[in-house]
Amino acid sequence: MIWKTALHYARFWLVLALVSGQLTAEQKEQILDLHNRYRSMVSPEAANMLHMRWDEGLSLVAQHYAAQCIWEHNYDVLNQLGENLFLTTGLLSINKSIARWFEERKYYNYANNTCSLVMCGHYTQLVWAKSNTVGCASHFCKTVQNRDDENATILACNYFPQGNIEGELPYEAGEPCSKCPQEMVECLENSCAQIERTTEESSTDTWATDTPQMEPVDSAGFIKLSVATLLLAGLMASFIF
Repeated sequence: MIWKTALHYARFWLVLALVSGQLTAEQKEQILDLHNRYRSMVSPEAANMLHMRWDEGLSLVAQHYAAQCIWEHNYDVLNQLGENLFLTTGLLSINKSIARWFEERKYYNYANNTCSLVMCGHYTQLVWAKSNTVGCASHFCKTVQNRDDENATILACNYFPQGNIEGELPYEAGEPCSKCPQEMVECLENSCAQIERTTEESSTDTWATDTPQMEPVDSAGFIKLSVATLLLAGLMASFIF
């Protein structure tokens, strides 16, 4: 009886999440997997691509903004975080949304580091080598500011460190994993990754090693976490007051 009740409530919360447009745990995992898959498919190949990891703090920032149902970039965070947005009036397809961003590569010229005809910034942020953490969220909107759409779902993804820095290439071309940071000794999906430490090997400060030591942007994982946390706190404060 207990397990039947638990199953009933689990189904209830799953349906509630889907109706409100919130991402399930499976969808979050799918988003991360797709990001790493597409990052491994760049052409020319990347020598310094970092393996991407999920960051719940970034997800909370994305959730706060998506819930405002505004179709424009979140300029409150764009000087510190990268951002990609997707909108659909049908059911949200994670595969379709991430694929749509990656498809912009046909408009990007790596040799000249330029976009032709239409925008390709979603693609360049998606494959920005140093953007090694991502957090996404979705929200169902009855109406959307700056759009005529009704009953739409917005998917927002935030990235840290931010990409699309003017004058910089999204990654260094070369043999995969040939220019990894010193502490990243594993090559996973053509990207630089750290070997996960076991519980016995871990210490109380292992959370600070999750983000690679890349100067000058993020010298410690603590900075990565504090950026997302402080941004969210500031955004919530401005929303309340």
